[in-house]
Amino acid sequence: MDFDRLIKYIFFLIFLICPLIFLTDTTRNPYIIQNVVLAIGLSVILAIWLIKSNLKRQIILPRTYLDKPLFIFFLVSLLSVAYSFYIHPNFKMAIISFGGRRLLFLLLNCLTIFYLTVYLLQDEKNLKRLIYIGFAVGTVASLYALLQYAGIEPIWPMKLDPFGTRSVSTFGNPNFMASFLMLILPLIAVLAVYEKVSLKKLFLGGLFGANFFGLLVTRTRSAWLGLFVALIFVIFYLLVYQRTLILRNKRWLLLLVALLFVVMLYPVRAGGERKVRMVKVAWDKVKSVTDFKQMAYVQRFLIWEAAYSMFKESPLLGHGWGNFEIIYPFHQGKFLKIEQYSPFRTHANNAHNEILEVVSQIGIVGLGIYIWFFILFFKLGIDNYRKLTGEYEKVVALALLGSILGMLVDNLLNVSLHFPMPALLFWVWMGLIVGICQRWNVSERRIPIKKFVVYPLGIILLGIVIFNIRYFRGEVHYFKGFKYAKNNATLARAAQECELSYKIYPLNVDNNYELGNAYARLGEKEKAIWAYLRAIDANPGYDEIYSNLGIMYGQTNRIPEAIEALIKSIEINPLSVPNRSYLAQVYIGKKEWEKASEQYREILELDPENAKAKTNLSYIQAQMKKKPPIPAATQEINLLFEKGEGYVKNRDWNRAEETYRKIVKLVPGSIKAHLYLGNIYFSQGKIKESINQYQKIIELSPTFNTGAHNNLGLAYLELKKVNLAREEFQKVLKADPGNELATRKLKEIESGFKEE
Repeated sequence: MDFDRLIKYIFFLIFLICPLIFLTDTTRNPYIIQNVVLAIGLSVILAIWLIKSNLKRQIILPRTYLDKPLFIFFLVSLLSVAYSFYIHPNFKMAIISFGGRRLLFLLLNCLTIFYLTVYLLQDEKNLKRLIYIGFAVGTVASLYALLQYAGIEPIWPMKLDPFGTRSVSTFGNPNFMASFLMLILPLIAVLAVYEKVSLKKLFLGGLFGANFFGLLVTRTRSAWLGLFVALIFVIFYLLVYQRTLILRNKRWLLLLVALLFVVMLYPVRAGGERKVRMVKVAWDKVKSVTDFKQMAYVQRFLIWEAAYSMFKESPLLGHGWGNFEIIYPFHQGKFLKIEQYSPFRTHANNAHNEILEVVSQIGIVGLGIYIWFFILFFKLGIDNYRKLTGEYEKVVALALLGSILGMLVDNLLNVSLHFPMPALLFWVWMGLIVGICQRWNVSERRIPIKKFVVYPLGIILLGIVIFNIRYFRGEVHYFKGFKYAKNNATLARAAQECELSYKIYPLNVDNNYELGNAYARLGEKEKAIWAYLRAIDANPGYDEIYSNLGIMYGQTNRIPEAIEALIKSIEINPLSVPNRSYLAQVYIGKKEWEKASEQYREILELDPENAKAKTNLSYIQAQMKKKPPIPAATQEINLLFEKGEGYVKNRDWNRAEETYRKIVKLVPGSIKAHLYLGNIYFSQGKIKESINQYQKIIELSPTFNTGAHNNLGLAYLELKKVNLAREEFQKVLKADPGNELATRKLKEIESGFKEE
């Protein structure tokens, strides 16, 4: 059997069909089928390769100049996931799900595709075959996108919310399609310039036009920026090293500019307007790049703040490769009270910035390896491009290098590198560059293999195939349940479908949450609690799950569990008025008036006109006036506070310190006692001790404590730790932009303080 030919044709087939197949009413995300078919196809290829290796009793791998950084990056990613079990011991099942799937993605969708492409390039004919398949996919998708933009929809049965008039074509998401086309366009452009036959040149020009306008109608500005950078890169190197190509195409380039000008004047629909010239649509989108107050930017700023907070919490190895989605909500919460961010709360699955994506999940170690990988890639890629002698290979290598650079620029604002279809083309292009650049120096790594190694590897590959089939079947049943759940008459059917989905694939958070909702609406509270707990196992970052779980606990009279769940929900989403209101009602039931009043005060900060909160707060305050006899221990603490305040007033610092240290021992959670003690230490010149107290206050405070952060900044200034002081005052200004002390101290820092 010709194993190589079989591998080649299977890979060509999945490369061709995966980006073009999608489902409209079978799974919630139409592109899930693409991911599943790709993963199964790659597993089959690896199984064939394993059989071939077994027959030859050795594994044969192509050796590339990127082997070392790729191998180390995979090891660090694996280590970061293992480390995440240590720093997030309560999230084990979610880490297995998210970290495991991302590691599998790295192994299959990145490394396997890369090495398979390098391997296939041993046959020179495969270079053009792979390029032409990429062109065919992009062109078909672009033509479909242009039909959608013109209002002609032959397949999708409904309006494509939330993307509106942005074309999604076969990709199900305009951002994925935009990145795919951005990778293709520089190569089409360079080959059109290279081609000498007029008919072929015109054909390539037509392909460029179709794919270019396909990119435009996605309205993805990050991909437009990536394409611009890629083309500038390509033009620069053509002018420096292949100027004759430019000179012999002057007439064609002028014709292209003229045609582009004419087409850009063609009227198209845009939003609610009937006829708008395409140039206006594009120009308005370009102009909007400078509007940093628009939702797309502000939401990204929020995500980036939270991602940076994740990095600061675990700077060395991050929170684990693939774990961004489950950790992010717990960092977002503390930024949501900042006015500019509060309307843009989101459940981000990625950082929308490749640098923050990497550093938040695998830390500074992983980022260093990632940067090393791409520096090495571009350095050796450009060096080898200049050494190439064949004009065709030279222009192809240059265009591919430009495409990769453009994709990295695109992903400073996008997430497409971490989704299968854009990643598929990205890693094929990476493999083509490496294959072209080291073709004259190809070497292989031969590793002897024993039968006892082959069988476990085969079982693993079979497991990957089974996993993907089960994952897909689980999604199908979940989506059926999701649709049944919209109608009370079919709630029992919804529960049945979601139960079946859970049995097939138990770590689908959406399914488990929907199952919990169905049980709750059917009145099966204990089953609802079980399903919500399974949803938390799958992904602990959804406040809605904790909220509904807290309600179920409350209705079954499990009050401590209800309080714990509701507090967790508010930690993730401190802006939720219903959650705070329900928690306040639970506290009222326990006659914990102070805690209940705290929740209503928070509600009134969020919604000052909330009549119910005002009424309930008044009732609570009335109840608090009916004070029961004060216990002896409380009387002692109150007496110590009175004495301490007297000592502070008389500046008797030694007695004041002794008194408040007693209070802190008696009531270690008293923010007031720690504040007094910190200020006393500060007044005595015991700055390090005061810092410990202010940091303790910050730990204890349920919300941002402006006074503690300001005091901490002042203490750092006393120690001449200017950078730390600046950071504290900046935190205060983010939470309270008008704070006079923080503003004044920052000005002083910028005008005179120096770090010692």
